[in-house]
Amino acid sequence: MTRLQWTVILASALLLAGLYFGFDTKPKDQKAIETKRIIEGAPTDFASLENAAKAAIKPADLNRLDALAAKAAAEKDEKAKLALLKELSGGYFEAGSPILSGKIADEIAEIEKTDASWSIAGATWQIAGTNAKEQGAHDFCGKHAVAAFENAVSIKPDDIGHQVNLAAVYADFPLPENPMKAVLMLRDLEAKHPDNPLVFNALGRLAIKTNQWERAIARFEKSISLDPKNKQANCLLAEAYRGAKQETKAAEQEKRCQELQGKR
Repeated sequence: MTRLQWTVILASALLLAGLYFGFDTKPKDQKAIETKRIIEGAPTDFASLENAAKAAIKPADLNRLDALAAKAAAEKDEKAKLALLKELSGGYFEAGSPILSGKIADEIAEIEKTDASWSIAGATWQIAGTNAKEQGAHDFCGKHAVAAFENAVSIKPDDIGHQVNLAAVYADFPLPENPMKAVLMLRDLEAKHPDNPLVFNALGRLAIKTNQWERAIARFEKSISLDPKNKQANCLLAEAYRGAKQETKAAEQEKRCQELQGKR
């Protein structure tokens, strides 16, 4: 994945993470649902992944985060515990360990039981899995990303964003028994929501993954026609132009991307 694509994905994830610190995401009348998912057939255990992830964190940062984790574990007040867990999840992410951040994000979502919290967890696991160098870690994170976004969909099934995110995870972590699942989901969403830019963003991103540059351009241009200030579509359109060897358009579009991101 290119640097520009990572910029867009990470920016989206950090925007989601802002939900942790900006306001209380728990609705007053949320129905009680079971949010604890059992991940069947996980290809590796988390303990080995955790050890490897912690070994990659700078000692000073790790000591600070371990102390924060101990404080969160000992905290009895739920509100205070959530605040500590959110700080811990953000700390792991900033320390370069989205996989540890994802584990804590799951814990937060299990307490809050909101679609927003599960969406944050799903995005974090998705980044962790896409970054993973080992196949076992890649698959492990993918399964958790799917479970998290499925929880978000189950809580708020009418939210198109959650459905698009789930399809995007299946695109990044294809099922061996159903590798076309992401495509079928997105085609269904396109038929049901032909004016939703999120759907075309996802279709365009999928086209980039398969080097279908002209199709990607068409998808992002459609998204921008629906929402001219759509940062993701504008930034990824530059990537699509470059893939299609349209360098002049790519340079112009990258300037537009930087403008929307507040960079001059």
